[in-house]
Amino acid sequence: MDNVCSHCSAHMWKHEIHKGSLNLNAKFSTCCSQGKITIPALLTPPETLKTLLTENTTRAKYFRQNIRAFNSSLAFSSLGVKEDILKSRGPYTFRISGSVYHRIGQLFPEPGKAPKFAQIYIYDTDNELANRLLWNSDLDEDILTDLQTVMHECNPFVHTFKHAADVMKTNENFQLILTSDTTKDSRRYNLPTSSEISVILPGTNTTEPSKRDIVLYCRSTNHPEGHNIIHINETHSKYDSLHYVLLFPFGEDGWHIDIKHNDNKRKVSAMEFYSYRLMQRSDFNIILKSGRLFHQYIVDQFAKIEQERLNYCLYHQHELRSELYQGLSDAINSGDVDGATVGKKIILPSSFTGSPRCMHQFYQDAMSIVRKFGKPDVFITFTCNPNWPEIKNALLGNQTPADRLDLTARVFHLKLKNLLNDIVQQQIFGKNIGTCIYS
Repeated sequence: MDNVCSHCSAHMWKHEIHKGSLNLNAKFSTCCSQGKITIPALLTPPETLKTLLTENTTRAKYFRQNIRAFNSSLAFSSLGVKEDILKSRGPYTFRISGSVYHRIGQLFPEPGKAPKFAQIYIYDTDNELANRLLWNSDLDEDILTDLQTVMHECNPFVHTFKHAADVMKTNENFQLILTSDTTKDSRRYNLPTSSEISVILPGTNTTEPSKRDIVLYCRSTNHPEGHNIIHINETHSKYDSLHYVLLFPFGEDGWHIDIKHNDNKRKVSAMEFYSYRLMQRSDFNIILKSGRLFHQYIVDQFAKIEQERLNYCLYHQHELRSELYQGLSDAINSGDVDGATVGKKIILPSSFTGSPRCMHQFYQDAMSIVRKFGKPDVFITFTCNPNWPEIKNALLGNQTPADRLDLTARVFHLKLKNLLNDIVQQQIFGKNIGTCIYS
């Protein structure tokens, strides 16, 4: 990656220049949308954490091998997902199926039950380490102790939860609200303050919190509906930092719906935000150095991006009326003649990648090409080689290609475009080639 974006200083390959540009000084769109987006850089992590992520000692290797377990042990929220575990000798792969949820419990555990996640920071603090090891006894105690100390020193949520616990010990009718709205400019870096993170209000407070706010009570018995577990809205600014405490030890904000482009005309989408965040720059990016936790993080964020796309289709059904009639026609043709059932369906347009309409459209396009030009002459399978020099030369420190799925995907995409260019534009299979289909 010998090119640097003039706007955000991201390291790019020359072939990633925005389509239509003719010179190497042109703008890049993958990183910052040609200078339209500015996201504050993450702070350099504490030295203890940085050492574990970069050194090649036995202790550091053990930490990176079990980084997901260490993160889960220190997290404030849990990750609710069904993981597909592949029993193979290949590189580590984090796969999920179904929906992804981040959940957080009330401040104190129920009587007779052991504390979990955020509760461990404030309940029975004399035995904090033992309570963590209760849920994962295989972790190294010395490393967990060092990381626990780091959290107490720099993570703002520790102080927030401790303060709320002190208040609720004298009066259980209070509630802790982790606010979703932020008053600061998200394009500039400011350490989060206690007033921006949370507010503590009496249980009789009549102010209605936002649906995106996280409202916690002393115990489930204090909750109006008796809920023991609270689901965190994926658009909450602390959605990422409450779970990925080793990636955001200072509690930095993740994506939320109030981040705007530099011209203040449009809002930054989740895909734009994480595309910017995952780019390699000259500063220390803790996310790119986190190995197996990086796998989990990018899968989690892809699920968030997909959910936001689905939400867009859900809340913009009136703009898809041109496809509504075809949807009714498709339903009738497939035997679904119940008008009431058909009317309740949510239409996913063909522009939504992976939807039935999208796949049906691809199939019809392919069949139309076959009818005009005949059956295919060549069937090419194009796979990625993790030992490509472009990938290996871009690795950081002691990383392997399996640690950097972002590089693998970017290089594969570039080489795929070059292959298509060779076939269509350079006509390596002959000048009489009609067209090609790829998926």
